[in-house]
Parts: sequence; C-alpha cells; structure tokens
Amino acid sequence: MKKLFLTVLFLSTTSLFFAQSNVSVVSSTGNSNAVLVNQTGLTNGSDVLQLGDDNSADVTQTGDNNLSDVDQTGDRNTEIASQIGDGNGNTQSQSGDDNSAMAAQTGDANASTQTQVGDNNSGDVTQSGNNNVAVETQIGDGNLAQANQTGNFNTGTQSQVGDNNDAYIDQVGGFNVATQNQIGDDNYAYAEQHGNFNTSNQTQTGDDNNAQVYQGETFNNATQTQTGNDNYAISFQNDLSTGGSNISIQNQTGNNNTASVDQGLNYAFQNVATQFQNGNSNNADAYQTGNNNRSIEVQVGNTNDSEVDQIGDDNQSGVGAVPNPPASFPAFGQYGDDNVAKTTQTGDRNFSGIYQEGDRNDGSVMQLGNDNQAGIMSIGDDNHAALTSTGDLNINAAIQLGDNNMVDADQIGDGNLSVAFQDGDSNTVLSMQQGNSNFSTTSQTGMGHSNTVNQIGNNNSSIVNQSN
Repeated sequence: MKKLFLTVLFLSTTSLFFAQSNVSVVSSTGNSNAVLVNQTGLTNGSDVLQLGDDNSADVTQTGDNNLSDVDQTGDRNTEIASQIGDGNGNTQSQSGDDNSAMAAQTGDANASTQTQVGDNNSGDVTQSGNNNVAVETQIGDGNLAQANQTGNFNTGTQSQVGDNNDAYIDQVGGFNVATQNQIGDDNYAYAEQHGNFNTSNQTQTGDDNNAQVYQGETFNNATQTQTGNDNYAISFQNDLSTGGSNISIQNQTGNNNTASVDQGLNYAFQNVATQFQNGNSNNADAYQTGNNNRSIEVQVGNTNDSEVDQIGDDNQSGVGAVPNPPASFPAFGQYGDDNVAKTTQTGDRNFSGIYQEGDRNDGSVMQLGNDNQAGIMSIGDDNHAALTSTGDLNINAAIQLGDNNMVDADQIGDGNLSVAFQDGDSNTVLSMQQGNSNFSTTSQTGMGHSNTVNQIGNNNSSIVNQSN
C-alpha cells in the first residue's frame, strides 16, 4: 500500500520520540478539495490523496528526515510541496486536467519525483543543497517541466511524451547530470550547466524539436539526438567561461536539420565536437577556439551544408571521416546533391581535405598560418573549388573529375605549391602565386580547357598540360 512508508515511520518513532515525530495523512474524495499541511520538527511524514475536482494540496515541512507523498486524480489539480532540512523526499503524481506540481527543497540528500498524466501539465522542481535528484515524467498535451538545481551531485531527469512539450534544466555546481527525453511534436529542451564534470543528454523523437545545451568550465559532456524533420540542436561549451576537455555529440536523422557546436569563445582546449546528420537539406556548423580541439562532421543525404572554423594550434577537424593526422585536420566527405563544404583554419601545422561526390558541389579552403596543406577532390557535376593559402610552406591541390569544374587557387607566402588536375568537361584553372619558391602545375584532360597562372615572387615555375 502506498501509505506503508508512513506506517513504518509512525511505528519506528513511537518508541523513541513519539512526541517529536509528526505524521499527517489526508484523504479527500469530492469537489473543491483543499489540503494544507505544515510540519516543523523531526522525522516528519505527510501523505495527501485527493480524488475529485478543483483539488489543491500544500505541504510545507521544515526539519530532518521529511517525507511527502501527494496523489491527485481529477481536474484543476495543484500541488505545492516545500521541504527545508536533511534527507527530504517528495513524490507527486497527478492524473487529470490542468495539473500543476511544484516542489522546492533546500537541504541535503533531496529527492523529488513528479509524474503527471493528462492535459496542460506543468512541473517545477527547485533544489538547493547536496545530493539532489529530480525526476519529472509527463505524458499528455501542453506539458512543461522545469528543474533548477544548485549544489553538488545533482541529477535531473525529465521525460515527456505528448505534444507541445517544454523542458528546462538549470544546474549550477559539480558532478551534475541532466537528461531530457521528449517524444512528440513541437518539443523544446534546454539544459544549462555551470561547473565541472557536467553531463547533459537530450533525446528528442518527433517534429520541430529544439535542443540547446550551455556548458561551462571543464570536462563537460553533451549528447543531443534528434529524429524527425526541422530539428535544431546547438551546443555551447566554454562560451561563458574558460576551460576545456569538453565533448559535444549531435545526432540528427531527418530533413532540414541544423546542428551547431560552439566551443571556446573564451579560449578552450582539448574539446571534441561530433556532428552526424542523415537526411536532406541539413546544416552543420562547428566553431572551435584553442589548442588540440577536434571536430568531426558526417553528413549523408542531399543539399547538405557543412562549415568548420578553427582558431588555434594542433586542431583536428573532419567532415565525413574521423581524422587521424597529428595536426589541425579538416577532411570533408559529402555524398549527394547541392553540397557545400567550407573550412577556415588559423594557426600552425594545419592540414585540410575536402571530398565531394554528387551534383552542384562547392568546396572552399582558407588557411592562414604555418605549414599549411590543403586538398579538394570533387567527383560529380558543376563542381567549384577555391583554395586560398597565406603563410609558410603552403601546398595547394585540387583534383576534379566531372562536369563544369573550375579551380581557383590563391597563395601568398613562402614555399608555395599549387597543383590542379581536372579530367572532365568545361574545366578552368585560375592560379595566382605571390611569394617565395612558388611552383604551379596544371593538367587538364577533356573539353574546353582554360588555364591562367600569375606568379610574382622568387623561384616561380609553371607547368601546364592540356589535352582534348
């Protein structure tokens, strides 16, 4: 029986300090019920059960080892439970219409569970203290769940199944874990974590889902999984604070999805961003500032767009494949139609590679820094590749096999080398080199070849082979 814990509490405290132990049991069946319980002392326990219409329950407990259990079944139900003390536990379950549940706990080892099944449900949990655990489960329409936790060892879990669900989690402290699962339409999930060793997991299945994660300091882990159409996932790590060693994973399956990872607005280090998109018209964006950061973007489908911006040293970035080289490495792989790939690198030991296979492909690589290497390989129709290198020891290469290909290579710096090979139709190569030890070679086999090379500087050499 659900009143068993109160009976055990009552029997255990009778022999010891019965006068100090409060026990309250209220059961209401009917219309327009209202229950108010206020307990101050040791080993408090309260149980409220209401079946009917327009029910309202208010439980306030201040002391040690508090327990509160409220069950409401009916219409217009409202529950408020506030516990201040040690060892607090609160369970609120509502089944009906227009339900609202509120639990505020301040103290140590707090645990709160709210379950609502019905329409227009709203759940709110605020916990401040140590070892807090909040679980909210809502099944119905128009649900909104919000959990705010401030302290240590916080855990927040929100699961919503239905329409028009909203979920918010705000955690400030250490060792926080936030998990939000939403299955339905028009879902929105928001998790903000400040502290160390935070973990946020957001899973959304349905339409028009929106997932946002804001994490600060170090050793944060954010995982966002979305299945459906018109999904939006964004992960901010170290934008409001310095830190590093963060991991952001975004998985999207469907059409018109957008994934964005922003790591290190305030200089982060050793961050990992992974973005996987399976569908059409998807957009992936990764921005990293700092050293030893890694970005992986995989897109499968048509009309996908991918962009990686890295500022720092020894960063690694890859789209379509997991990078292996020991420097800043973007490797793009896109399979489908109307693909666009763009890479911007500023720093040392940079390496970039773009691979595109499909229609209307466009690839661009810009490198500013030292020891840069760039490569674009395009197989398909209407491909355009643009390579720009400014710095030291640059190597620029583009290989295109297909129709209407065009290569634009621009190098300014030391030890430049530009290589363009095109085998297909209507190929055009434009190359400008200005600096030291420049070398340019162009080999085109196919129709309508055109080659223009302008070299200004030292030790320039150009080799052009065109065949039809």
